[in-house]
Amino acid sequence: MSAIKLPKKGLGFPVLRILVLICLGSGALLDFAVSPYEGKETGEQALLRKLLSHLQEGDVLLGDANFENYFLLALLLQARSDVVFEKNGSRLIDFRKCDKKLGSKDGLFKLTRPVRPSWMSSELYEQMPEELVIRAVKNKRRTIITTLLDVEKYPRTEIIALYLKRWHVETDINVIKTIMKMDMLRCKSPAMVRKEISINFLVYAMFDF
Repeated sequence: MSAIKLPKKGLGFPVLRILVLICLGSGALLDFAVSPYEGKETGEQALLRKLLSHLQEGDVLLGDANFENYFLLALLLQARSDVVFEKNGSRLIDFRKCDKKLGSKDGLFKLTRPVRPSWMSSELYEQMPEELVIRAVKNKRRTIITTLLDVEKYPRTEIIALYLKRWHVETDINVIKTIMKMDMLRCKSPAMVRKEISINFLVYAMFDF
């Protein structure tokens, strides 16, 4: 077995994390947040919390299962925005035990406030509701969590169809990473890297790819 030679201290291939907020209808990049790839408060949920001020009343935020979190749901509801997220793998959803059945694989569930996470202050935690009512809908492949509770206004099939359109955003991100060659940034300092990211996003906003 050959030994793995580790790089010298200070050398390596730095990796960062970027979260972007993109309009599904127009493809416009509304804002972004950047953090180191690892460390405290560097995850995608932490980055999203920095961008919540861009959401307005009536907006619907689409996201994958990573964002399906009690406190993010609560913060978004406080902002009078709604969500359509894929179910977090750790959350158990049994449609036989829903609090209110709305249809086949469609029901309302009550969530109880978890313990305070380390990033949240005690004051903010006390402002969080002790319970949330969410709606779960399911097709053959996935379970979707949403705060769009009105079954007449938001049929199950339309919620699922809306979530599937999230793939259009994935293609927008692919354009940014590959066609614009942002998969490998060239600047050396953190400040210049942020400027390089901003310039690339500005170019993306100006031209239709």
